[in-house]
Amino acid sequence: MPRWLRVVRGLVGTGLTFATGVGGVVSIIGLIAWLRGRATGRDVLETVGQFSVASFLLGVGFGGVLAIGARTGLFKKLSLRLGTGFGVGAGLLYWLCLAMTGGRSWSPQLAIWNLALLVVIGGGSAAATLLIARR
Repeated sequence: MPRWLRVVRGLVGTGLTFATGVGGVVSIIGLIAWLRGRATGRDVLETVGQFSVASFLLGVGFGGVLAIGARTGLFKKLSLRLGTGFGVGAGLLYWLCLAMTGGRSWSPQLAIWNLALLVVIGGGSAAATLLIARR
């Protein structure tokens, strides 16, 4: 298999790992909100879908950073702290892309909330992915 095809497979796999993990966590939180009567089933499904898509894109971005790092041998030396930082950077980059395209409709509170969520999702997913990859 050519190297570029392995890289694409790795990017998609990392994106799916991020999307599955975050989608599962958001589903559990949404189920609790639904059972308490604070959200409808449709709201929960929409939120899970939005977070899963955002997490997939974060995972692909993080996988791209890892692919570049693996080419230089950085992956074997990559600490958990640096890998988490790359994930946070991917979340920040995704937030910047969203802010430039649709951020005009955000209130300042929503912008800060989106930034915090994307940074936490990116960093947490990156740390989890690195821990799984090292096993």
